[in-house]
Amino acid sequence: MFWRWFSSYTLAILSIITTLPALSEEFSFAVGEWPPFIASNAPDYGIHSQLISEAFESQGHTL
Repeated sequence: MFWRWFSSYTLAILSIITTLPALSEEFSFAVGEWPPFIASNAPDYGIHSQLISEAFESQGHTL
């Protein structure tokens, strides 16, 4: 009886916690090299990195 109650309670708490929104306004991304799409020597680290940065910045986040 205790374990059934405990597991139900734990699952309920975890489901509530996982639905909370992210509170961070600043993000850091780590990506590997994938030239020419992602490259450390490309302008803005490549077109994919630039698109992701622009998408997050358009939503008010800083990178």
